[in-house]
Amino acid sequence: MALGSGGLTGRGLGEGRLKMLYMPFAHTDFIFPMIGEELGLIGTLIIVFAFMCVVCSGMFIAFHAPDRLGLLMATGICSLLAVQAFFNIGVTTSMLPNTGLPLPFVSYGGSSLVISFAAVGILVNIYRQGRITRQEPSEWGVRNHRETPRI
Repeated sequence: MALGSGGLTGRGLGEGRLKMLYMPFAHTDFIFPMIGEELGLIGTLIIVFAFMCVVCSGMFIAFHAPDRLGLLMATGICSLLAVQAFFNIGVTTSMLPNTGLPLPFVSYGGSSLVISFAAVGILVNIYRQGRITRQEPSEWGVRNHRETPRI
């Protein structure tokens, strides 16, 4: 009901009515319907698009990882964030049974937020390691070129 009552543009931030004693745990696991009621279809599509961007960026990092460990770690982190978001959105739209998974980066709770930020930090580290590894051979080649004697 909360997603449907928001319409296209929503009621406005803080103006949601269904969180008043009707929606259980509106600030934790069921935050997505509240976003739908207050920000409307546009807000929910922005949230879904943001998760798709995070997953696509993570997969890009995974495919450009310097080694197999980086590939597997980046793929696992991306799938962790994607599956968690998918299940939370599926539960809050009544398409899946209730699992109790929070929506990453959005739901109330410190431990989930810390783990999500740590996962993104690992993704950034994998990206940086891949970038540094690709630059090393060219620097090595330049160093050897300078050391060769001229005839």
